[in-house]
Amino acid sequence: MDSLPQTRCRHLHVFIVLLVSLSCAHAWVVPRIDTAPDPITAVPALAIEPLAGDVWLHRSWFRLPSGPFPSNGLLVCRPGAGLLVDTAWTLADTRLLLAEAARKGCPVTALIVTHFHDDRLAGLSLLLESGARTWARADTPGLAKLPDWKPQRLPDDGVVEGVEVFFPGHAHAPDNVAVLVPEASVLFGSCMVRDAGDRTPGNLSDANLTTWPESARRLVARFSAPRIVVPGHGDPGGKELLTHTLELVSPK
Repeated sequence: MDSLPQTRCRHLHVFIVLLVSLSCAHAWVVPRIDTAPDPITAVPALAIEPLAGDVWLHRSWFRLPSGPFPSNGLLVCRPGAGLLVDTAWTLADTRLLLAEAARKGCPVTALIVTHFHDDRLAGLSLLLESGARTWARADTPGLAKLPDWKPQRLPDDGVVEGVEVFFPGHAHAPDNVAVLVPEASVLFGSCMVRDAGDRTPGNLSDANLTTWPESARRLVARFSAPRIVVPGHGDPGGKELLTHTLELVSPK
């Protein structure tokens, strides 16, 4: 998404509403304020949902002119050392996310940023304050207009923090990377992978539709059989999300 202003909440009272899904997995819903929300302007609460093994989906929301819009990231909840793949979309929700990870026994010690948009790094300052390791591509700080941020550099294709990172080329953004958690076979495609219900490539403000088709083909070739594929926005699916995205961005 385009760079958007961060929202802040002055009073944070965290409690957990435990939901049981049809598969008997548990999700956390984390309300962010202690006052009754306006039903017209309210943004849904941060949610943390199980995917596979120690991998959780974190979903946060931002109010766009068209209404509340969700954004996805991952929490890899390894005992004593959690890995965050992208922050929540706001500073307040990132604060809640970090608190919940610590409560679950996997305080976040590292962050991978998949590209420079605010829905990927709005909570970056909290990770820097905590001393967590941060990872991004070499051009991400400049694109994000954060010249003082000095992350560790992500490889084009390699392993960092126990996950596989791959840069297929310019697609949704010039610095977009995908992340595979190999032990769970969960691929996070970020915003260069589209939800099954999407009928367009989405936000094109920093996209390159000339190179995106080839980048999408490289992504399909690099990750041949992920069990779960998570888009930057919308619902997780399987490998069909990769081919669906390729169809959306290919010349008609």
